[in-house]
Amino acid sequence: MGGVAYLTTQATKNPTAFLTLVGKVLPLQVTGAGDQPLVPQAITFVIHKQPGSENRT
Repeated sequence: MGGVAYLTTQATKNPTAFLTLVGKVLPLQVTGAGDQPLVPQAITFVIHKQPGSENRT
């Protein structure tokens, strides 16, 4: 049905519906091995430039 390209289009054209879908497929709880809590090692932010937008700092 289009995979990543389709989902990217839907995220842009229909963000409310897209985020509703994302909310339904994400797990409510995430645990580590043996039901132990996950301990984050690092947090990474990825910023993508939108096509047609100017670089802003």
